[in-house]
Amino acid sequence: MILILTPNSGRQAGKRLRIDKTQRLNLGRKPENDAVFDAPEHQVVSGFHAQIRWTDGAWRIQDLDSLHGTWRNGQRITTATLQHGDQIRLCEDGPSAVIALEGDAPITAPDIAKAPHSNPVPGPAPSSGERQSRLYGQRTLGLLIQRALESAGLLQQKTGTSKPTAYFEAMLEDKVADARRYSRLLLLLLGIALALILVIATLLVLRYRSVTIHQTTQYVTETAAGGSVASGNRHHIFVMAGVPNDPTLPRTPMGFCTAFAIGPDLLATNAHCVLTASRDFAGIEVRMNGMPHHAHRVVQMHYHPHYRAEVLSPDVALIRIDGKLNAWARLATTAELQQIGPGVPVFLYGFPGRLNNLVSPEATFVRGEIGRLTTFAHTVAGFADNTLVQHSAFVSQGTSGSPMFNAAGSVIGINAGGYTESGQILPGYNVGMRIDLLTPLTKELR
Repeated sequence: MILILTPNSGRQAGKRLRIDKTQRLNLGRKPENDAVFDAPEHQVVSGFHAQIRWTDGAWRIQDLDSLHGTWRNGQRITTATLQHGDQIRLCEDGPSAVIALEGDAPITAPDIAKAPHSNPVPGPAPSSGERQSRLYGQRTLGLLIQRALESAGLLQQKTGTSKPTAYFEAMLEDKVADARRYSRLLLLLLGIALALILVIATLLVLRYRSVTIHQTTQYVTETAAGGSVASGNRHHIFVMAGVPNDPTLPRTPMGFCTAFAIGPDLLATNAHCVLTASRDFAGIEVRMNGMPHHAHRVVQMHYHPHYRAEVLSPDVALIRIDGKLNAWARLATTAELQQIGPGVPVFLYGFPGRLNNLVSPEATFVRGEIGRLTTFAHTVAGFADNTLVQHSAFVSQGTSGSPMFNAAGSVIGINAGGYTESGQILPGYNVGMRIDLLTPLTKELR
């Protein structure tokens, strides 16, 4: 329920002063009051004259021991229940104000304690001991109240100023109410802070789980992709073999490079493998991965016209066999080649030198990542010239000519070996030739 007090005179005349059940409205001449009556004609009003507050389920006005009393509807009161339309007057002929109530139905049960108009009949005079006992009790009680108010910060000593005990009690209740409201606000803010911390912690946990799930999913996906690439290209991989020309070596075929099928009778490999075959071996043949009895004689070899053995250059070649194949690897399209870059996974499938057993040829499938794409001069240019592919997949002698697959199973390049330093291959710094370097050769042989 809302109480509205409208003063009829003074600087707040006509102003509607509203309070709810949690508030108090103080009336008096001093500026600390809510309803201030300080006009020259208001000299009869005490500094802290009266107070209105909600108590015991009703709006009540209490006189604060004012000099000339508080009046309600023409009757002097000490405390009284207020109703809608009541007129309050400070002093019998002092300033007045009108009460209005909003909300619940007006209160009908008055609770008025009238102040007596005549002097009370004096009782028997107290004895000397009774007077001393009462005086001591009053002083003790006053001292206790004074100390309590001083500790609460409510008592300010000013010359000529004295506030009634009822006013200080009301102020003390206001301070307690303020403290309770502050405590509730503090608890609310603390609850909000804890909720925010909980939300942030939850988001961090979800983020961590999302990253973990993404990494796990990526690993599972790449593992599944690798398995699919390996199984789908198992019989597209061949080991190159020949009889050594060196008379100190046995006159039996030995493996030296890897090749892979790209057509019915065409295999791709490195240019340096073709030159090695022409220089160091006789009776060149290829044997299918996992199928040692599927061997084919090489009838033609052709390497890239711009290949130079002493420098980085297009190290790619094609060889033609004397038989026909039923299946071959899929070469990457230009769109797929434009998607490769640093961090993209790459898979190699070939025959490491010590494992190229011609009796039972079984290729090794390894995984790596693209490190960078450059020109043969190790500079970065446009797509057409960035044909040198650095990767981190394991290589060794014998894996030259191995196909480099993307996760979709398309051949994006041909492994050509690794960077060397003091004659040693540097692990993780290996090079491949982008597969579209074969284009001029396929046009010639097809």
